[in-house]
Amino acid sequence: MIIIPLLFLLIFKYGPMLGNIIAFRRYKPSGSAWGVDWVGLKYFKMFIGDKIFWNAFTNTLVLSFGSLLVNMPIAIIFALLFNELSHKFIKRVVQSSTFFPSLLSTVVIIGIAIEVMSPSTGIINHLLQSVGLIKEPIYFVNDPKYYRIIYILTATWKSTGANAIIYIAALSNVDLTLYDAAMVDGANRWKQTWHITLPAMKNVISVTLILSLGRVLTLGTEKTLLLMTPNNSGVSEIISTYVYNIGIVGNNYSYAAAIGLFNAAVGLILVLSTRAISRKIDDDAIL
Repeated sequence: MIIIPLLFLLIFKYGPMLGNIIAFRRYKPSGSAWGVDWVGLKYFKMFIGDKIFWNAFTNTLVLSFGSLLVNMPIAIIFALLFNELSHKFIKRVVQSSTFFPSLLSTVVIIGIAIEVMSPSTGIINHLLQSVGLIKEPIYFVNDPKYYRIIYILTATWKSTGANAIIYIAALSNVDLTLYDAAMVDGANRWKQTWHITLPAMKNVISVTLILSLGRVLTLGTEKTLLLMTPNNSGVSEIISTYVYNIGIVGNNYSYAAAIGLFNAAVGLILVLSTRAISRKIDDDAIL
């Protein structure tokens, strides 16, 4: 039975990789599927000298690493706090309520965020005005100063519950007798967490970190397009939207393919580097 998923992987995952050849050829939709003329590294040189690309690249890194630095610690802290709950009903309510946002589509999440921050009907503007912090409503989504904060917070809200499940599962495998022994030795709750709980989670944290770093340049186009406005485009334009505009809208498929290949190479380098560092720090790392 393994032949079916293997064929699926070969046809739909590895097969399309052959299309990367157009990054080195001048491709036209009306011409050959493999491109018309061989142009070598022409398109790579084009985006290396393109200021718009590097702005999108910088925005992508800031949003990706910002989301990672906020999402992962919050998910870990939530898992640690959740593990302290003893009442089963409360645990179910907390886990269900935090996991629910991950079931919502990106469109719904962004729609709720825009409504909450609306300058006319948003609850945030009403609260800030009622306590005297602002005199006039703020159009948060349209303001470049707040865009990255909004992006990271909405990503955290949507993913925390789902991400925490992985860490909660890791905590369920911790031998409880270790805590009893630590208490006998006089270890307080913080020391138990530092010396028992976190070490038990290190492999899971390492794996999730490596997988996350492999996706730092592949932020979703949908969310960005929903939040993007002409006023905040300087901080909201990312590689995905840039490739979409260049490749799909502008029909410059070879240029877009070159950028995509560059993204894949950077992602691979980050994954391999993180894996090497992980093994250097811990010989027992599972990756």
